[in-house]
Amino acid sequence: MGIRIEWGDAGKTIIHHVYDGNWTIEDYYNLISEHHKLLTALDHGVAVVNDLRLSGAIPAGIGAAVKYAARKAPANEEIKILVGGDRSIKTLIDLINMTAGADVTELIYVATMEEAYAIIRENRARLKAAHNNPDVPVTE
Repeated sequence: MGIRIEWGDAGKTIIHHVYDGNWTIEDYYNLISEHHKLLTALDHGVAVVNDLRLSGAIPAGIGAAVKYAARKAPANEEIKILVGGDRSIKTLIDLINMTAGADVTELIYVATMEEAYAIIRENRARLKAAHNNPDVPVTE
């Protein structure tokens, strides 16, 4: 239980943050540190999928931690998606973002992993078309 990182594909173009049961602010900061280390070692874009479908309660102090995560976000993050979580999660992130200044966390909220992967494919197709870049993966 806690938070774990998993790759969504062999090419390491999708990273999952899986929130399982109860987790702490310390778990979240450890996630951000490991996430930063993994992504900065790569030379390609990575879609971020935050999977809260099995998450327990959000711990106190998450506002400062989310702002910290936004400041630490590697440049190669393509898109950030939150899977699961109820309306209170979206409201909480929106409130944090209203006070974040430049440290905003932009998330796309979906209910299923299938929706998340469809959005990633659509986003990559747009990137590929906009940049006429054959190296942008479109399907996973």
